[in-house]
Amino acid sequence: MKLLFILFFTVAINAQEFKLNDNKVIWQKILENVSDSDYDRLLSLNSHTNGKLEPMPIDYEAVGMKRGNVVMLLLMYNLTGSVQFDRKENRVRILVSDIFFTKNVDAIRIADNKMRFEDCAVRRGEFSKKFLNNEELLNHHFNSLFEVSTYDSDW
Repeated sequence: MKLLFILFFTVAINAQEFKLNDNKVIWQKILENVSDSDYDRLLSLNSHTNGKLEPMPIDYEAVGMKRGNVVMLLLMYNLTGSVQFDRKENRVRILVSDIFFTKNVDAIRIADNKMRFEDCAVRRGEFSKKFLNNEELLNHHFNSLFEVSTYDSDW
């Protein structure tokens, strides 16, 4: 029982923005103190169109990784999925679901064009070690897609 609690606690800490529900992975981010103009800018970002994330390569250099240290899967595929924005008062929840890898290198003929994220991230109903080892990079990827630069116009 103690071991089960430790495993659950570790996964909960390591996967704060990624959630596992019925073997489906979702990414969730809660933004606090979002103004109307920030919300409008968030909805107009180029990273998504009509509820779908545009396939974008993962920027491993942004988290200080070198190409040789990145899992080949993350180099060969872009991430895409469905995105939903929920607003409650001055908070916004960004929810990315139905996450897929889509091939970004045409030269690799043996790779599938599209692969479910869960096929790589989930093993036996838990996040896989490979996923947990790359979670920082994947979190950074999704966070960067929804960055809204704020500035004070009264400077």
